[in-house]
Amino acid sequence: MWRSSLKSGEGTELSKVRPSLTKRLSILVSIVSIIFISLLFGIAYVAEEQMESISLRYWLDAEARMYEQSFRRFGEQGQLPNPIQFDIYWSKRQLPRWLSGYTEPGFYEHQLGPEDKHFKVAASPDGDGLYYLIFKDDADDFLDEYESQLHLLSFSLALLVSICVSALMFYLYRQLSSPLKRVVAKVPLVAPNQASFSVDSEYSELAEIEEALLEGKRQIQQYLIREQDFTRFAAHEIRTPLMTLRGSADLLGQLDPTSLPEPAVRAVKRIHSASEDIDELIKTFLVLGQDSLKTAHLEAVDISEVVMHQLTKLTPLTRSQNVEVQLNCTSTVSLRVPKEFVVVLCRNLLRNALEYSDSHVTVSLTSNQLQVVNDIDADADKQSGYGYGLIIVERICEKLMWDYRWEQSEEQFVTQIRFLKKHPCAN
Repeated sequence: MWRSSLKSGEGTELSKVRPSLTKRLSILVSIVSIIFISLLFGIAYVAEEQMESISLRYWLDAEARMYEQSFRRFGEQGQLPNPIQFDIYWSKRQLPRWLSGYTEPGFYEHQLGPEDKHFKVAASPDGDGLYYLIFKDDADDFLDEYESQLHLLSFSLALLVSICVSALMFYLYRQLSSPLKRVVAKVPLVAPNQASFSVDSEYSELAEIEEALLEGKRQIQQYLIREQDFTRFAAHEIRTPLMTLRGSADLLGQLDPTSLPEPAVRAVKRIHSASEDIDELIKTFLVLGQDSLKTAHLEAVDISEVVMHQLTKLTPLTRSQNVEVQLNCTSTVSLRVPKEFVVVLCRNLLRNALEYSDSHVTVSLTSNQLQVVNDIDADADKQSGYGYGLIIVERICEKLMWDYRWEQSEEQFVTQIRFLKKHPCAN
């Protein structure tokens, strides 16, 4: 499985995928408000309809009871329901055709042309069949003159309650979303180069989050100060003995080589080489410790030339390890980058490949990538420190915004770096 050192943008992609809490809250509040208002107006409408139906049924029941009581006392000579308001029919006599389908007692409503007929079907008081008590013509529309006022009153009350509920929901949304937005607005201020902020949330839970952010900002600032101080002090303190080593090596180099034993000559060369390596490392670490690359750090660097030079310097290691190196260079690669970065990067890649290889290392350089492949030495003792130099390589690639990947199998270790032609450096 390939592993990459480029992780920038992952947080942005995750934030795009994850839903917004404030948006979700606003949607939920809107849905609850719409459902409540719809139910409120629906209840008002159904209540009006039911009120009319209940009134009509009550009137029919009252008239039916009076008719049945009168029939029991006076028989057929008893008083019939109000003929101005009601029509009455019996199932044993001639019925209108539209009533013939109603054969069970109860309250019914029937649309007869333009009229909406409300009527009651009940057992005849003489025990023979059914009788039908029906509102005459438009007599069941006695509530029409009040309906407009009833509609206006009920819907006005419903509208008033809806406005109050909407205002309450909006207030609730603001009470929850505004503090969250203020906390989110403070997240970018956690960066060490941003101004500090105060913990001013009125809610204890959010105040704890702000305090955690503020404490994290303080720790980051203190860490950066310690790191910068260490880098600056280390560079200063290391350069002093480094200059002494260089000066001493130069003095020794001025001596006649024939007057020195062969081990001393080799030792002087190793001192010179080690001094150069230390100087390049110091410069690399100083630049890595800065926020961004400056234009002054960049220069045209021939990658192929650096690779070949490092392979030449590592020839003693190649011989001691008995490793065969194959270089495949298809083109000249020139990039504007800090030269120390490229030197340290190539040296670490090649040194790691040679030290931990069993017999063979392949270096491939094209116009857009560098790949180093080595077979793996089965010596477990040597593998304990495998890849320490690759951490520096990873940091350099992050700084240069190069795509750095590595893959390890049982047989070989592959590192691959894809170059970015133009690095976007700050001014």
